[in-house]
Amino acid sequence: MKISIALTLLACLTFSPVIWAQNSETATGEIKRIKLSAGIYTTKELHSAAVLYSDNPWSENVTGSYAASLSFFDYRKIEVALTFAYQNVKQDYRLINYAGPGTRTVDGNAHYLSFMPEIRFNWIRTSDDLFEFYSSINVGLSSVIVDVEGSDETRIIPSSHFNFVGLRFGNELGFLFETGFGNRGFLNFGIDYRFF
Repeated sequence: MKISIALTLLACLTFSPVIWAQNSETATGEIKRIKLSAGIYTTKELHSAAVLYSDNPWSENVTGSYAASLSFFDYRKIEVALTFAYQNVKQDYRLINYAGPGTRTVDGNAHYLSFMPEIRFNWIRTSDDLFEFYSSINVGLSSVIVDVEGSDETRIIPSSHFNFVGLRFGNELGFLFETGFGNRGFLNFGIDYRFF
């Protein structure tokens, strides 16, 4: 039930600008840009502690977050996109030993597959289109596949990312740098191709 409510809210947030601007001459609904990025210092390390116990969620055994975004709608300074992200977290999990006293530690992997609609606010774009300053909000869900001692467990958890400062340099093919908080990383680097 909670997942149904969350998906309904996500659909409303994602498509409400599209419905709101249907009659506007400036609204377009075609592919606008494709973005590939990698981020470090994500919150997935923190989320993993909620799935199974971890004594060191900020360990060196964490891969960066890899994301692909497809922007398909814009209206004035707002763009709407869909983002897919992946991250792997290798951790020691402390399991309770029910056969005897104490606990034991085992190796485990948590794979995060995230789907997040994104709303991007383009604050500044130069007239020659060589520079953009923007912010964005991603809210969605992550499928967490936890592999501990050969047994898989899958959970669905909330997923979000708040990009406070985004800088893009380049014309059609651009290089970007973002800083924010969430599952795409505190520092995020990448490239994107713009179709306009």
